[in-house]
Amino acid sequence: MERFRAILEVFSGDGNADRVVPPSGFTARLTTFTAAAMAFLTVFALAL
Repeated sequence: MERFRAILEVFSGDGNADRVVPPSGFTARLTTFTAAAMAFLTVFALAL
């Protein structure tokens, strides 16, 4: 029974797995800044 429960946990997944960045906090601000910097560099590279 315990083995079946462990297998079921593996295939059920994590409820928060679809969340890449927390909705607030330092990590969210850092991710936004990084995305903006990469977008800027992409436009700059295309302009060359």
